[in-house]
Amino acid sequence: MLQRPLKRLTDILAFAGGAAVVLMMVHVCADVIAKYAFNMPIRGTLEIVSNYYMVAVVFLPLALVERRNAHISVEILSQHLPLRMQTTLIGLVCLACIVFYGMFFWQSLEDAIAKYEIGEYLRGQIRIVNWPSRFMLPLGIGAIILVLAWKSVCAFRGDERVIGQVMDADEPGVEQ
Repeated sequence: MLQRPLKRLTDILAFAGGAAVVLMMVHVCADVIAKYAFNMPIRGTLEIVSNYYMVAVVFLPLALVERRNAHISVEILSQHLPLRMQTTLIGLVCLACIVFYGMFFWQSLEDAIAKYEIGEYLRGQIRIVNWPSRFMLPLGIGAIILVLAWKSVCAFRGDERVIGQVMDADEPGVEQ
């Protein structure tokens, strides 16, 4: 029920993060070519790369990484527990992460709104409006909170797929 929209959301955010990587690569390459071939660097490249592209690359794909269980994990003790205990433990860890990410979400949203209200901008080589990039943090963090909430529900229901590598609706044997 909630699985498909959540999958779609995480895919869209990951695509946006991937698009930011491509845009960053094109922008930086164009800047290097313009600088060394024509002695005319693209003004504001550093500010745009560090305040827009990199923020998108880091925060937007977080939910996809969590959905695919691709975060780094060390299972020294938990791998020896019974499956039911492992799923319960994953559910508890998801709840703890929701609390942590919830605080991060709230603070980043407050900061983004405050920066929007004052019309934050950066003055580097050029003036760059910065407040829109502030909303990428709560967007990415909010999405990972949704994924963690879904995973915790699955874990507490005893769904052993939370232990596996991928929890997608497209996987064989997964109820739609």
